Amino acid sequence: MDIGTALASVGAAIDTVKFLRDVDKKLDEAELKIRLADVYGGLADAKMALADARTSLAEQAAEIERLKSEFSRRDDTIEYDGMHYQVDEDGQRTGRPFCPNCYANGVLLITQPAVDAPHDQSFCPGCGNNYFTAFGQR
Repeated sequence: MDIGTALASVGAAIDTVKFLRDVDKKLDEAELKIRLADVYGGLADAKMALADARTSLAEQAAEIERLKSEFSRRDDTIEYDGMHYQVDEDGQRTGRPFCPNCYANGVLLITQPAVDAPHDQSFCPGCGNNYFTAFGQR
């Protein structure tokens, strides 16, 4: 359920309560119990919908925090020759570059030297792309 469903359930419960308030005192006990059951059902639906919405909002908040963390790690990189590198304490690039494909998708995976390949060939352990670039490592 979503927030819209919760609001609709609460609205229906409020309408029933208004009806009960305005009803003639001659309303029989059976009809009163039916109306009260409608109110309880509507409020229960609203409670479930709001609990689902709270869970969804908590999951979204956790994802936002994860993404903020990933983007803050990007601040610790430097671009050189079209590739992004980690930065050392002097602000200089260091190590092997991050995979540009994964980097563009928000994932920071460092390329690895390709086995039995030329010195300037690397691959990404995440997406499997190969790169033929002279990285000029420090």
